[in-house]
Amino acid sequence: MASKKAKRKCVTIERDQGIGDVFVVLGHTDCGAVKGACDGVQLGSLTHTLSNLAPAIYAVPGFEGSRTSGNAEFVSAVTHANVDLNVKSIRDRSQVIADLVAAGELLIVGAIYDVATGRVSFP
Repeated sequence: MASKKAKRKCVTIERDQGIGDVFVVLGHTDCGAVKGACDGVQLGSLTHTLSNLAPAIYAVPGFEGSRTSGNAEFVSAVTHANVDLNVKSIRDRSQVIADLVAAGELLIVGAIYDVATGRVSFP
C-alpha cells in the first residue's frame, strides 16, 4: 500500500515513451485539499494553498446538487478540472514547453489516481 505522502504526489515524468517525453499531471480521488477548497475552508497558512484550487471549482459551472465536499460527484468534477487546468497551465506558461509539445517531442497528459483501487485513468 502506498504511503499517504506518495498519494499526494502531483506530477511525474515518464521518459522513453516513443514520441519523446511524456509529462503526466496526476490528480487523485478523495483529495482532502480539493474537499477543503470546495467547502471554502479557512485554515491558517493552508488557506492560500486551498485558494489555488478556486479556478477548478469555478470551472465546474451549473453542477447539479450541492457544490461542497459532501457531493462526491462535484468533488470528482473539481479534481478532473484541476488536472485539466494544470495541463493547460504547464503548456501555456513556458514557450520552451509549448515548442516541445508543438514539435511532438513532449506530450502533457492528465490522469487521475484512484486511491481506493490503485488504478490510474487517463480521462
